[in-house]
Amino acid sequence: MAMKMSEIQNSNVGEDARITGNFSSQGRVVFSGQIDGDLECEIIQFTISAVVNGNIKAKEVSLEGSATGKIVANQIHISDAAKFRGEIFCEGLSIEDGADVDAKFNMGAKRNG
Repeated sequence: MAMKMSEIQNSNVGEDARITGNFSSQGRVVFSGQIDGDLECEIIQFTISAVVNGNIKAKEVSLEGSATGKIVANQIHISDAAKFRGEIFCEGLSIEDGADVDAKFNMGAKRNG
C-alpha cells in the first residue's frame, strides 16, 4: 500500500556516516555522508558534503554534493555546487549554472534500477 505524503518518515544521514553497501528508505532522506553502494528512497537530498559512489533511484533527487553512478528519478535537481559523473534517466531535470556534470541523459523515459 502506498504511503500518503504526510505519512512519509524523514531520515538524516550525517556527515560522519560512511556506508559500504546498499541503503533504502520508504521516506525522505537528507544524506550528508559517504556511500559506496546503491540508494533507493522516495525523496532524497544530498547535501554539499555528500559523496556517492553508486546508483540512485528515487521519485525526487536533489544533489548538492558529489555523485558517480546512475540516477533514475522522476525529478532531478542538480545545484551549482554539485559534481556528477554517470547516467541520468528522468522525466524532469534542472541543472544550475556552475554545476560540474558529465553525463549521458535519457529524458522522458523510465528505467528500472
